[in-house]
Amino acid sequence: MRVKNQKSFLRTVVVFHALLLTFLLVMSNVAHAMQSEWAVSDNVRARLLSGVKSVGEDTQIQAALEIDLSEGWHTYWKHAGDSGLPMRFNWEDSQNVKAVEVSFPVPVRKTELDILTVYAYDGRIILPMTIDLEAANTNTTLDLEIQLMVCNEICIPDKLDVFLELDSGSGKDAPQLKIIDAAKRKIPYKQGESATNTDLYIDTIVTGADAIVVNAHMNRGIDDALVIAHTDDFALTTKPQFVPDPNDASSVMITVPKPEDIENMMQFLNGKTLTLVLSDGREAVEKSLEF
Repeated sequence: MRVKNQKSFLRTVVVFHALLLTFLLVMSNVAHAMQSEWAVSDNVRARLLSGVKSVGEDTQIQAALEIDLSEGWHTYWKHAGDSGLPMRFNWEDSQNVKAVEVSFPVPVRKTELDILTVYAYDGRIILPMTIDLEAANTNTTLDLEIQLMVCNEICIPDKLDVFLELDSGSGKDAPQLKIIDAAKRKIPYKQGESATNTDLYIDTIVTGADAIVVNAHMNRGIDDALVIAHTDDFALTTKPQFVPDPNDASSVMITVPKPEDIENMMQFLNGKTLTLVLSDGREAVEKSLEF
């Protein structure tokens, strides 16, 4: 009797483990379908994350590009600075993709060769993306070619291809959406398009011949502050000066001097859009002015 019970128990254990293994394989395949395989080169790897399990009624989906750099290596922000190249994205082999908006978290300010200032990323980066589709309820292929430059003691141009297929379906949120939403919180908020952050905002931007002067509210202080002044195709790399108001430490005057190769800052900005990105090390804001 005991032997019979033991055999029955063993059969139950075997069946349970088989069902558990099947469940885990199914769940693994489902999770895998919401993110691409890693594309890998010598010093960097990348993959796509989808915010939805399938394409539903909406013609817009959330996604992200995850980039992981080897220790000691960096790549560049959308404006590299004094050297390097920004990332470039090619979606032309995608299907059912109308347009893609890529958002960039605040970079770090680095010095290369002791004389060049760049805006760069190292470690793990997640770039949120808003993807406009040609049609809802349609099978979609995200096929992205990434061109980037990675640098350590030397700089190497690199290219990675990432590929993700999404079937038409219910359009339910994927688990990866939590990662994408967390990455969005690291993107500078556009002052004027949403409620003002009372801890960090830009009051005024004044441009003279020799400098850009910004008055800002920085409730967390300037210890981890970073400011980047840029146009559509150029970022200033001159070292900014942060001067808190002696009567109100949260009120800060920021001066960004003109580079030596620009004779007159006001003339240089004529007809351009100037964007100021300001970070206190925890949050970031950006504000644009047309000249």
